Amino acid sequence: MGEANRRAKERERQAEQLRSVNMSRVAGAVRHVASIATKFPGKDCYIHASIGKSLLNRLGVESELVVGFAGWRVGEGSGDAILCMPVTREICLNEGFPCHAWIEIGHNILDLTTYQFSRQAATLEELDGNNVNVSWCPDFLQVKKESVSSVRDLILKNTWCYYYERNLQFEREMSKVSFGLTDDHVDMALAFYQASVADNYLSLNAA
Repeated sequence: MGEANRRAKERERQAEQLRSVNMSRVAGAVRHVASIATKFPGKDCYIHASIGKSLLNRLGVESELVVGFAGWRVGEGSGDAILCMPVTREICLNEGFPCHAWIEIGHNILDLTTYQFSRQAATLEELDGNNVNVSWCPDFLQVKKESVSSVRDLILKNTWCYYYERNLQFEREMSKVSFGLTDDHVDMALAFYQASVADNYLSLNAA
């Protein structure tokens, strides 16, 4: 009973942290800064996750950067899927890393790169000539871990779904790679976030 209460309190604490920030504006701020920091647009999930984690920590939200395999069903056709894993058709962080990076906040997954689905689909088409129709391309994805599909279901289903699976080996390897990120990038993201929140406040009060 004591352990159950502890877990319930921890979940409520995490929920309060999430409610304290506007995740849409977090995603927008990270997107702005990542576009400046990246050398490989569409293959820069680690940069998004790293900036996002640091920004959330600045905003008082405890989070973790996670690396592993991921995939998304982006359309209803049999080939309308994007996979970041060691298979024939893959999108990589950079050369040699067929994996993906995202953020975990307790039992929540936060992916700040889903707005790039159309770009990633175009990359896949360049690789093998097969067209990926993208009809689902959210600005970001914030979901509960228990809603994640298996990779098998993702491939077989014809409805929007997603797959995330942590891989500690890739996580260790990616932690050794330098992406040139500094505190200045996080400062910039925080400034973008605060400015967007302030603009929204002024707009609401002017209405």
